[in-house]
Amino acid sequence: MYRGVSIYYAESLDTIGDNLKEVKPSLFSTVPRLLEKVYEKIMAKGKELTGIKKNLFFWAVGVGSKFEVGKKMSPLYKLQLAIANKLIFSKWREALGGNVRAIVTGAAACQVRLLRVFTAGKITIMEGYGLTETSPVISVNRYDEDGRRFGTVMHRRRRLVPYR
Repeated sequence: MYRGVSIYYAESLDTIGDNLKEVKPSLFSTVPRLLEKVYEKIMAKGKELTGIKKNLFFWAVGVGSKFEVGKKMSPLYKLQLAIANKLIFSKWREALGGNVRAIVTGAAACQVRLLRVFTAGKITIMEGYGLTETSPVISVNRYDEDGRRFGTVMHRRRRLVPYR
């Protein structure tokens, strides 16, 4: 309440896209499976394209799949990424409400290829860890690229040693 944060719930899995366009969130949390479904839907639309649009779409996905946080990018790669963002990834952001800067994902490991391509498209995916009852995460990767790496969230149980 102090920060003026609003909480919204999707009406159903079928209406999530419409709900995101209506709410225009700057950040939201989800499970990796939903991101996979969004990615699959985006890729299906890309396959429906023809000619140069289809070629540009899959070229942009290829550029995004090479993205790495915290690594120095060559001038050529920066140019390619800027073009991919202008022509293709801007449409992805628009489909997620046009305002999304970050998505927190947790409850399971997220595929690194999704982390790469969404982050390349200026939709930062931050992996988190948490139990259902902590709703949704208790710790999360950094938003800033400094110190953030893809695939770094641990999903294994640690043995607890009682305090003596």
